[in-house]
Parts: sequence; C-alpha cells; structure tokens
Amino acid sequence: MRRGDAAFDIRPATVKQLLDAHALVPEFTLGGEAYFRDRLAGRTSLSLIAWDGDRIAGYAVAYLEGDVVYIWLAGTDPDYRGRGVYSEIFEEIRRWPAAQASAKIRLKTTNSFPAMLRWLVKNGFMFAAIEQGGTPMENRIIAELPLHRS
Repeated sequence: MRRGDAAFDIRPATVKQLLDAHALVPEFTLGGEAYFRDRLAGRTSLSLIAWDGDRIAGYAVAYLEGDVVYIWLAGTDPDYRGRGVYSEIFEEIRRWPAAQASAKIRLKTTNSFPAMLRWLVKNGFMFAAIEQGGTPMENRIIAELPLHRS
C-alpha cells in the first residue's frame, strides 16, 4: 500500500502480527490473542501495520459501528515516534471508509496521551464527548472526524 513518498509500507495485518506490534507499545498492558479476536469477532474490520523494511513501526485496528469507522487501537514503537507512522496508517484508514459509506471516524484517547491529542486537533478531529475516569488523566476523550461524501 506504499504511496509515492511514503516512508513506511502499510499492509493488512494478521492477528499474530498485531500481537507482535501491540507488544512494542509499552503503554499498553492489555492484550493477547483472545483480546483481539473477541473485539473483532463478527465485525467488518481493517487491521494495518506500518513496516520499515522487516521491522514493525506501528499499527492500527479499525472496525465499522453502523455508519462510523471506530479506530479501536493504534500504537507506534517508541523508536519510530515523531516520524509520521500513525499519519501514514491513518491515511489508509481514511481511504477505507469511502467504500463503506461511513459518515465519520471516531476514536477514544485519554489525557495521558498528549501527543495524540495534539495530532487529533492538527488533523481536524473534534472532541465530541468525555467519559469520566477515576482521575482527569484517565478521562476518555471521544474524538470524531466527519467524512465528506462526494
């Protein structure tokens, strides 16, 4: 799926590859094969990995919820942060909904990921709601990006 000047090769991922990618993100403690399979069971989904040669740089998993594409999980290997990995993966996800007649892309993040919050604002997402957590750092921020249909 590499395009022109893209730095990474973005390809569909197997569950095994997702587990390998997920293990590279130190902030994520939940996981395991059942975790992924249970969440994706019966859903139309898209799982992508950004490759730098034979090394995993990052990943994302999205699925359809009605007319919304929900980005369930995404992460970048710390060695690749700040190099546009998620932006390249996101562009592939953004192209995917057009064929699925989706109205918007939605994801959740927390205040504990300020780099993601900045990325969301920079890329036109709107903060639609907050789910209260135990502390302000644990509040879940629901962000949405409307998709314009042609």
